[in-house]
Amino acid sequence: MRTGVSMFFATLLAVAVGTAAAEVAVTTAATPSSADVNGSWSGTWTYQHPEQGGGIIVSSFQQTGDKLSGNLTMFGTVGRDYTVVGYVKGNQITLSQPTVGSLTINGDEITGILDGWDNARVSLRRQ
Repeated sequence: MRTGVSMFFATLLAVAVGTAAAEVAVTTAATPSSADVNGSWSGTWTYQHPEQGGGIIVSSFQQTGDKLSGNLTMFGTVGRDYTVVGYVKGNQITLSQPTVGSLTINGDEITGILDGWDNARVSLRRQ
């Protein structure tokens, strides 16, 4: 009888450990880590209506955890230097100052739209 009870508890313990390990694996897979956007980026920008203009864009981002700061300079139809603030979550950048924007990170490429600048489409590559 004692061997049967011991075997039962050993099996129960093995199932519990296996279930806990599976839950950790699912939780880890479901929580994407944020992309690293530290450094220099450059590329092109164009207004949503291309006849309004476009040009070259150069930026430098500093990322601490999910917080993003840096500068973004647009050359071309306009020549402006902006100090940007935002967040990185997974493969998404959300800018909150001085304009709002939603950008997608794909490896060494960032693309998206900056609202507030007449919806400028940007495409950046890591330098």
